[in-house]
Amino acid sequence: MAGFVDISMLGDKDIQRRFKKLPFVMQKKVLRKSLRAVAKDIKTAAGSRVPQLTGNLKRSLRLKSMKRTNWGIGVFVETGTRSDLGIDPKSKWYYPAHVELGTTGHTVQGFLRESLRLNKVSGLNKIKQDLQKMLDGAKSL
Repeated sequence: MAGFVDISMLGDKDIQRRFKKLPFVMQKKVLRKSLRAVAKDIKTAAGSRVPQLTGNLKRSLRLKSMKRTNWGIGVFVETGTRSDLGIDPKSKWYYPAHVELGTTGHTVQGFLRESLRLNKVSGLNKIKQDLQKMLDGAKSL
């Protein structure tokens, strides 16, 4: 619902070469830790922006890691399930989507998208710093 940021390593060929020489397990470990820290900042920002009628939506925000695969690493912020939010399981409505995207009767209140937008640059810089720190610690590569 909120969108995503796709990160590819471009630019400095030496950094790319050194990073690729690291064992894949180490690459994923460093990236996952860094991504979780950035996602936590986005979650905090979203929690401060979400409109609060009952507080259920704010309390339901959580971080979730993408299923482990060999091709990617991901962490995202998600809203709770219908039961977390006190929504009848038979209902076709899911109000977090209406809050985020708006409806004909309600204005858009993109708390997740706005939080991502506001934290994108600082988050990318954090990931870059973490990668550089990890590569500096592995100078022999």
